[in-house]
Amino acid sequence: MPEIPKLHLEDAFDDSPQTRSLLGVFQQDAEDLRKFALTLHRCCHRIVAAQSELSAATQSLAQHAAAYEKQKFPLEGEESVLCSTLKQFSNTIDEISSWQQVLATQLSDGMMFPLTRFLENDMGEIQRLDNQYNYSNQEHEKAMDRFCKLSKKKYSEKLAADANEDVFVFRKKYHQTALRYYGALNQMQYKRSCSMLEPLLGYLHAIRSFFKMGYESITVSDLDDFLSNISAGVQSVHSEMNQEALKSAENISSLEQQSIYKYYVEPTLNEDMPYIPPNTSLLQKGGFLFHRVKHAIMHSWERLYFFTQSGNLMQQPKGQVAGSLAIELDGSIGANPIEQDDRRWVFQVGTTDGAKYVVLQAENERERDEWLATIRNIIKEGGYVKDKPRKLKQRNSSGNLKKGIPAGSGGDKSSNASTASLTPPASPAYTAAEVDALMDIPIQFDMISPIEENKTLIETKDGSSRRINPFDQSGAADAAALGRSFAFSQVHTVRFCGSMEVKSNRGEQLVQETIQHIMAARALHNVFRMFECQMLVTEVSVRLVDPGSQVARSEFPVSDISFWAVHKDNDRLFGFITVTSEVPDRKPKFVCHVFESNSSAEDVCVSLATANKMAFKALMQQKATEGRKSMQKHYSVDGAEGGGKSKPRPPRPPPPQRTISLQESMPDDVPSQGDGDERKVEGSES
Repeated sequence: MPEIPKLHLEDAFDDSPQTRSLLGVFQQDAEDLRKFALTLHRCCHRIVAAQSELSAATQSLAQHAAAYEKQKFPLEGEESVLCSTLKQFSNTIDEISSWQQVLATQLSDGMMFPLTRFLENDMGEIQRLDNQYNYSNQEHEKAMDRFCKLSKKKYSEKLAADANEDVFVFRKKYHQTALRYYGALNQMQYKRSCSMLEPLLGYLHAIRSFFKMGYESITVSDLDDFLSNISAGVQSVHSEMNQEALKSAENISSLEQQSIYKYYVEPTLNEDMPYIPPNTSLLQKGGFLFHRVKHAIMHSWERLYFFTQSGNLMQQPKGQVAGSLAIELDGSIGANPIEQDDRRWVFQVGTTDGAKYVVLQAENERERDEWLATIRNIIKEGGYVKDKPRKLKQRNSSGNLKKGIPAGSGGDKSSNASTASLTPPASPAYTAAEVDALMDIPIQFDMISPIEENKTLIETKDGSSRRINPFDQSGAADAAALGRSFAFSQVHTVRFCGSMEVKSNRGEQLVQETIQHIMAARALHNVFRMFECQMLVTEVSVRLVDPGSQVARSEFPVSDISFWAVHKDNDRLFGFITVTSEVPDRKPKFVCHVFESNSSAEDVCVSLATANKMAFKALMQQKATEGRKSMQKHYSVDGAEGGGKSKPRPPRPPPPQRTISLQESMPDDVPSQGDGDERKVEGSES
């Protein structure tokens, strides 16, 4: 080993210019070594950080591969070979991540720690001694300057002794600091080799240990067999994929050639595309047709998918997963081409009297003729018979028709009609007698047209009765804007499930049973469409507004709503009972209306309770005002008869009592149901 240069400690006291020059060389060498060590430290830190990040990334890869088993893919089977294979890969990769974490720890201990210790301890000591050496040298120079400035004429032994003592102290301190500083610089020449070699030695030892551990763990027969099998399987899949790609290319080419006729809506007849007559023997057909839809004033044509199923003509808009009934193809239905809106290939399917029908348009004459022939064949074969589903439900009553309420409904909220999921939860099955009773119960599933006059009689402010039409079009304004003209207003998005007449005007059990009957009847009659509307609740009435045309489809005065309740098993279903105003010689009729709310039905019940409470309060104030006016009129008449003097009058008989059916005042907290009380209000006569 070559001789290492050193500073002579004997020259530390003399501090000659040669010694100072040599000391400057050692100081410059120490500073350059410090800069190099800092750069080396940054490089080593990058390696350790990269190794730690690689370990974390490998562990994340293993966790993600293991999560494939928990991911529910629609087209992936429950017992998939890919799941078990990925799980094995995940275990192996997770073990590799643990090796990498061990390597990161070894790199931090064997490479980073020696270099960090050298920079903090050794190089830090050199910097501290350099500062002390310069400071003690300055103090020694000052002490020598004070000692040499002592006056010869004004010589004082005390001052000379003090100056001599200062020189002694600072010279001793300077000499001791210089000895330690020179010694540290000499030691740095030996530490130079250790500090530069130890990090690299630790790095190689850690890498060697890592590869040795990996080699021992990976080179096992089980892993070799696993990798060989997986490689063979991947090669087989690639081969099958290439064969399937060739078959798909051939199939695509063949289908493109065969579909040239279908690309034309009206094919040009020539030698390449001869005339193909319609198939008139079909019993089942499906395809897109234009459907003529009526609105409040105008009508529009919508392109929907129509298909025949179980003797019914079904329709299904794009984006929906289930179809809905368009019309039942029974013996009273006919299918004939018609002229409509100056459109070609239009045909109508409906009854001969025009009570119910649908107007459709095919894309060409051949499609129209096939649809007409298919519908006529279905009707000829028997079509839809009302007793058929009843017998089917009786046979399978334990499976599909249960007493209960569906968990919810799904559908396109942008349209006015939604498709409900009519599969009730498991509960006791209906008997054959109950099924027959459900078939015969008159239930209204659709909202009445806004132009159909309603015969309801309501009581006016003066006590007389007059006819109103709750289905007029006065609500064409936006529901929210309508509510601003009232003291209280709330808007809820609901779907109309149905309504039926009940025997009483109140009762939670009555509402629960009615909801069950209506939902079960919808499933029994295959009624999937529900009218979606905005329910505007005010202190005056409950109005149902069509969200598309903003037409008021129905309106119920708050004074006629006697009871409401939320279904106990489905918090989105609710119903309320309305009472027709009492008219002489006419028995009151009670009707329960069932709705499904987009959100919780509790919010709707809170709105009904608040509106009923405000309506009852307004009625009481009105009666009090009428009573005061009647009393003032009574005393004014008495004063006129007595010449301006009040006369005692005999006691009057008690005034007649008038029964007002209003919902009982509810508390402000959230109610789940409402019950109307018969409140007796004292009336006054003039």
